[in-house]
Amino acid sequence: MRPTPSGDDTPLGPTGKRFILDNPELRYTVIRRVLERIAHDRPLLIWTDDLHYASQNTFDVLSRIQRGSTVRCLLVATAREEALEADPVAARRMQRLADEWGADVMRLHPLADEETHVLLRATLPLHQDAIRAATRQSRGNPLFALQLVHAWAGGGYLRMEAGRYRVPVEALAGRAITTAELWDERLRGLDDSLRGIAYAAAALGDDVRGVVLKALAQSLGMDPRESLSALTRAQILLATGVDQYRWAHALLQEHLLARLHEREDGKKVFRAAADALALHPMIGSRRVMKHRVLNLARAGEDEMAGRLMLKFIEGAWSRGRDTTATLKDLKLVEGRVTGLLAAEHAYWMAEALRHTGKLEEAKVHGRRALAMFREFADVKHEAHCLRLLGHIASDLGQPMRGREMVAEAIRLSTSQGDARGRARAMVVIGEIDVLLGEHVRASKVLEEAERACAEAGDELARGQGLILNAMIAMGRGRFEGATHLLVDARVAFDAIGYRLGIAQCETVLAHADHRGRRFAEARARAQGARVAFQELTNPRGEAACERLLAFVAFDEDDFATAALHASISERIYDRLADPWGLLESRLLLAQVALARGDLAEAVELSTACAYIHTDEAEPRQHRHLTQAWLAREQGRWADAADAIEAARDTYPDPARCGDHTPFLVERLRSFDWQGTAAALVEAWASALNDSLPESTM
Repeated sequence: MRPTPSGDDTPLGPTGKRFILDNPELRYTVIRRVLERIAHDRPLLIWTDDLHYASQNTFDVLSRIQRGSTVRCLLVATAREEALEADPVAARRMQRLADEWGADVMRLHPLADEETHVLLRATLPLHQDAIRAATRQSRGNPLFALQLVHAWAGGGYLRMEAGRYRVPVEALAGRAITTAELWDERLRGLDDSLRGIAYAAAALGDDVRGVVLKALAQSLGMDPRESLSALTRAQILLATGVDQYRWAHALLQEHLLARLHEREDGKKVFRAAADALALHPMIGSRRVMKHRVLNLARAGEDEMAGRLMLKFIEGAWSRGRDTTATLKDLKLVEGRVTGLLAAEHAYWMAEALRHTGKLEEAKVHGRRALAMFREFADVKHEAHCLRLLGHIASDLGQPMRGREMVAEAIRLSTSQGDARGRARAMVVIGEIDVLLGEHVRASKVLEEAERACAEAGDELARGQGLILNAMIAMGRGRFEGATHLLVDARVAFDAIGYRLGIAQCETVLAHADHRGRRFAEARARAQGARVAFQELTNPRGEAACERLLAFVAFDEDDFATAALHASISERIYDRLADPWGLLESRLLLAQVALARGDLAEAVELSTACAYIHTDEAEPRQHRHLTQAWLAREQGRWADAADAIEAARDTYPDPARCGDHTPFLVERLRSFDWQGTAAALVEAWASALNDSLPESTM
């Protein structure tokens, strides 16, 4: 599950896949599954020390484990009483967690002097003077007592005399009664010439690699080998693997980092640490890259930090669309970049926000980026912005306007020789043509886009093009061909670990199952894809799954479930300000009302749908069919015939249709009709059935 280092195409695991755990829902899912696997045949102990320092997210995860997991576990949590008294928020969190778990609360009193003596004598054969000093300074805290003994040992103060360890008077007189002072005691065990490397090492994070530490030491004028040896001898760093080290305690690293900020040479050290981290074996990971950027920001190198972060975001985005992590990355350099870097920052904000469904915010950032790129005459990035803004316009129900912008993006990318930018823009224009019902034109564009993606080496864009081609094939009833395209797309997405693309493939496959009347399979796929979209914080995909689940329930005559799913999709699309989805959801609710015989509700919903304008073919066809059904129920036979003709003529090719159209036409066919409507419905139903493969009929 480790990310692939930058520039290394060799898979890092047996599957060769890359998974991202920066999403809260995905992290919790992994936590729960791991705990359940470990505790399969045995109970589990979860020990959390100093829980009052934890974030709200930690408390939320513990609460979810208690509510939703089958793990048999005992949770032991500790907190300092004086800290809870000083922090009412932490105290309330602890109390709420204790109530949820039905916990017993125990108050642990400080050790008595005699108990501390017993503890120390069991640890080492200490002289009585040392035992009394450690007891006095620890104030009944057993951890402090042992840490003080450890500080004496690390500082070289213990001397064996007559079978017991004696501590010099000057060390006994110290007042190391806080954790910070204990850490300082340990540092005093280092030579003066090497003490600086301990502070510098704190800038390397919690995963310290020998090659990185040595490079840092050398850049600061210290002996690399002796520096590493001194830190391990003093047990400041502990070896955990080949050339891999961890801190003896997380608080030790925090303490040294705080001291580093106070030093006059702090900025110089942070800058050197950022350079040294470039040698880290996991340099391609988001964790190490963010640490480098943070060090550069601490060193006052804002421009360099911004350039490094934005370059990483561009590379990570081409491998997958982790919007949550991208927004966090952008937050790290927000307000630190100017000029072209500020324009790039605005562009990536727009990209990430579009994927999370915040279209108006995305449009604001996209327009700002476009204006700045034009000001700096950066034509390549101007094209990217036009492609993005065109995509946003299409999402907001303006596909024709969006298509114009994307067409201009293609022209600019071609003029700049930007093969990748051109390929991505062509996929977007293909998507818009599919929505407009121009399947023939879309097929030609996507065929050219596939070649462009192959030339640019953009597997993600190629996979998206394959999904669109699969949707076109399904619109003609060619399910087998659509399935082959989706399998190819899944392979492409699987190779780069693009979970959003895999979920999109599952959704289209669920549509294929639905069109083939395999309702149970369609429901299972749609439910699985819905979970994935929720974990990826992609509301548009989640709403699409709810809409599909409403189709399945409606076509099984389960109208209550259909109304439930349609209502959920309506709420999500309303939040996204997406007229396409809003119209589709309300049409479904109107169809449910008609199926139930609730004519008043159907009229109200149909009237509301009439005020929603959209250029996309699919919802327009579904609206005409719903109007035909309503006209039949009201005895308006001429209006019904006109609506059926309008629905049939929505697509240039009558054999092509929207995803729910065949089922609506079949339902209308089962009704009694008067006038020309009967012949129109019968002819259209026969034409749609004739276009289907025999295996689906």
